[in-house]
Amino acid sequence: MCDSVYLELFPVECAKDDPPRRPHKVTIKLAEKKLDFTGKFGTPRDDLDFSRLFLSALDEKDFRLLRERHHLFKYHISENAPVDSIEFDFDYDYVERDGAMYAYNEVLPFGDQMAVTIGGKLYLIRDHFCLLPCCSCRDITLSLVYLDPDDKAKDEYHSVGLDYREKKWSELDDRASSLPLAAVQSAFEEQVQDLYEHLRIRHAKMKAIYRHCKGKHFTAKQPASKAQVGRNDPCPCGSGKKYKKCCLGKGKN
Repeated sequence: MCDSVYLELFPVECAKDDPPRRPHKVTIKLAEKKLDFTGKFGTPRDDLDFSRLFLSALDEKDFRLLRERHHLFKYHISENAPVDSIEFDFDYDYVERDGAMYAYNEVLPFGDQMAVTIGGKLYLIRDHFCLLPCCSCRDITLSLVYLDPDDKAKDEYHSVGLDYREKKWSELDDRASSLPLAAVQSAFEEQVQDLYEHLRIRHAKMKAIYRHCKGKHFTAKQPASKAQVGRNDPCPCGSGKKYKKCCLGKGKN
């Protein structure tokens, strides 16, 4: 999750007979706009004067470019990495006991970020998935967070439910909202390419990552018992449905 970028700057204008000059090395913390002296690629002390001069010459356009390139590299790594190379510190007890759901960009912060525009406002999407291997439901939660023109998330927040297999949408917020369910559904279907298949693929990837990490790091304290869940209790998978209408009697995938 660090936001440091490591730069090598090569001189391009040298006298013909000058000996070859080594590149200057600079590592910058983008969020703080400061030099980074830690880690494998920290700014070397003998490059300190040059690094300070270089940093002082950067403007906001330069920092935006560096942030975009940094994110692009991590995006490609996140989306193309084999599932068994991804590590995440899941709360396994919470998932196994209560069916806790995780958002795609919570596990892969630099992965593909969905967004939609509704009523002229841009909303970032957090798609939350059930990770239980024994659950075959396709119910997910889609949370919309308003992003202002300065790329800052605001408190405006709205959530809807979706069964992406049946393409059924549901309202999850009891409070009054400026986002009608029909407008949310229309925006998703029009602006996210192959929406339902896209969500299916993301769900499968999330389950595979969880299954891999669980196999390496989780030891159950005690066997989970479905008998502990009443037929009319909320389903442990987190879908919001009653147990009898969701995972009761369903086998493992």
